[in-house]
Amino acid sequence: MKKSLPVPEAAPLGALANALGALGFRDAGGAVPPVTAPAAAAPPQPGKVVVRRETSGRKGKTVTVIRGLSLRPTERDALVKTLKTGLGTGASVEDDAIVVQGDLVDRVVAALERAGVRRVIAG
Repeated sequence: MKKSLPVPEAAPLGALANALGALGFRDAGGAVPPVTAPAAAAPPQPGKVVVRRETSGRKGKTVTVIRGLSLRPTERDALVKTLKTGLGTGASVEDDAIVVQGDLVDRVVAALERAGVRRVIAG
């Protein structure tokens, strides 16, 4: 492995060439090491997921509300779709909560635990 010589700072892009050389990149005559993608960060684990029954502001209709899931939008949408098909009812996203139609607290808690969510509190 040849060691690259430092480029004078006065040369155009000399400081950049020296910085790249310190990181292991070679000059124009040498090979450039392959660039690896950074490891994907693990999704944040939810602290406490609360599942509760609500009727307020819904003209007397009962819904089950899930709060506290810290998921990316694509993961949240996939979970909503899974809940809709698994429970056989409607579900949607409102602000930071997932709203499932009907009084299905016990079934939603069981579905979330099967999906690997920890610390589910039915309230």
